[in-house]
Amino acid sequence: MIAFEHLTLAYGQRTLLHDTAAALPGGTLTALVGRNGTGKSTLLRALAGLDLPAAGEILLAGRPLRALTPRERATAVSFVATDRVRIADLTAEATVALGRAPYTDWIGRMQPADRERVAHALRDVGMEAFARKTMDRLSDGERQRILIARALAQETPAILLDEPTAFLDLPNRYALATLLRRLAHDEGKCILFSTHELDVALAFCDRVMLLDPPALHCLATDAMVRSGRIERLFAGSGVVFDARTRRVLGDADGR
Repeated sequence: MIAFEHLTLAYGQRTLLHDTAAALPGGTLTALVGRNGTGKSTLLRALAGLDLPAAGEILLAGRPLRALTPRERATAVSFVATDRVRIADLTAEATVALGRAPYTDWIGRMQPADRERVAHALRDVGMEAFARKTMDRLSDGERQRILIARALAQETPAILLDEPTAFLDLPNRYALATLLRRLAHDEGKCILFSTHELDVALAFCDRVMLLDPPALHCLATDAMVRSGRIERLFAGSGVVFDARTRRVLGDADGR
């Protein structure tokens, strides 16, 4: 569903990825992990078509991303950024309706089928009761679900999310991860999200994509744990990772 070949990404004079390749099929949930500042957001933006790679080819459903028109791209991949939408006069329903923009006419007029898709997306994330609430009156977890509903309303086979569990408490992190896994497995979506929550990634994801500039490693979750790459990622950071239980136990001093 999402693939890239010979991909090179740079940020200013710094090379984040060099000549790397990976493929993510539909029906899978993948976590993108790595240390701060290693380029996770840059990679997601490139896969969404928002930033250009320095070299290489990105494919969406077998088609080169660079060859897609903006409308075609908007029907192939949706992107949930880290922005906190708190607009006082914007309702949750209106926010989700923005996902229908690739399918409406030139003045953005929605048809009954579009409204039904918005309602369906709200039901999918369990937020139909919040449709009339404005975004500034929702909690961080509720807003995150609304932004995911917007991506669902966009009806793309691929969904990219940048740090969707950031600022959420533990129950909401697990609830969100459960939702993403259900959407991937039940609806055949290809979902890739960046996260610092390694426990969540290893408990819920089918695959782990580990960014260790200028290399990228993408393996099934079990294979990634066995590879030892996660321990090497944390080496020297003071963080203790228990591969047997797949848990981050704290820093080396036990805190």
